[in-house]
Amino acid sequence: FFMAGGRYNARLLPLWCPMQIVLASASPRRAFLLQMLGFDFTTTEPAVDETPQPGETAPELVLRLACAKAETAMPDFPEALIIAADTVVSCDGVILAKPQDNAEALTMLRRLSGRQHQVFTGLAMRCRHDLFTHVECSSVTMPAHPDALLRAYLASGESLGKAGGYGIQGRGGVLVSAITGDFYNVVGLPLQALWQGFCELGCSGEFLQALGS
Repeated sequence: FFMAGGRYNARLLPLWCPMQIVLASASPRRAFLLQMLGFDFTTTEPAVDETPQPGETAPELVLRLACAKAETAMPDFPEALIIAADTVVSCDGVILAKPQDNAEALTMLRRLSGRQHQVFTGLAMRCRHDLFTHVECSSVTMPAHPDALLRAYLASGESLGKAGGYGIQGRGGVLVSAITGDFYNVVGLPLQALWQGFCELGCSGEFLQALGS
């Protein structure tokens, strides 16, 4: 870019080129949150077996799966910042993942009704050879609900694909009376932990650029 005599042509200087951001998740809620923050990103869906291992706790499960998703995506995006996450609901130590149908979702909601439960999200962020991991926990209180309300919610179709059988950011919000902890963790991606990950991986500039765009 330097010309004869030590001068340079500013028009030839390279523009700042942001690092590629990859969301290793098919969750539309996580994609929405990244879009809300201003990120331009690529989405991939790693093929990872999400079956809990014998004796595995909810925090252990979400962290293992988040790391597995990030590792699986890495060969296709070796120079990218990869964001992977996994979320489950736990009630009295019983892990509630995504229901396969409305009958299973109704069983889950009946278990949660009138009780407090925990939502765990494992976050794994990989940038080249560096890895940031975090497990976030939020406590959610769900009052006792009649079956009529639970069945009406199930009829909306919103339960499927959501840990615990409900989506707090949608119609499922009517089922919840209180949250202790990060609201966005219950949605599926703890935003404060996400910012911490960008900082620890030396990518805070990408976060600030997106947030201010």
